[in-house]
Amino acid sequence: MRAAPIAILALAAMLAGCATQAPVRGAVESSVEQPFRDLNILRETPAEVLAKARLAPYAPPLDPACPAIAEELVLLEAALGPDIDGVRAAEKDDLAAKLTSDAVGDLIGLPYRGLIRRMTGADRQEREARARKLAGSIRRGFLKGWARSIDCPPASGPN
Repeated sequence: MRAAPIAILALAAMLAGCATQAPVRGAVESSVEQPFRDLNILRETPAEVLAKARLAPYAPPLDPACPAIAEELVLLEAALGPDIDGVRAAEKDDLAAKLTSDAVGDLIGLPYRGLIRRMTGADRQEREARARKLAGSIRRGFLKGWARSIDCPPASGPN
């Protein structure tokens, strides 16, 4: 019974030590930070563009010209990451990152995590962050459709 946590720890150490790719390192860092998010000590600062999208995801652009729409799309892309039409080879790294993250998360997880998250307000904050990201994704799709309807060139942002 005691060998399982040691084996998981060894696997996590091997994967983290051998990993030179950013997705795996990011997954491990995220797992290590999770208890601090659960205690509501570490908080994510919302991007302003996501907060605005949360208020009105289907609002017409203030400036319906192509450059203004492209600018807002670039901001949304920076806040949300690549859209579904921009996902590339990073999908190959997802499995290793997920396995490593799960192993590390299992080792350092808090007991009674759900109760602690509810008491500290971390649960409510995470739900709000997910709602902002969803609204941002909706806004991005809406603006892409708007831009296409007025024949704007595709916006290019960070990938």
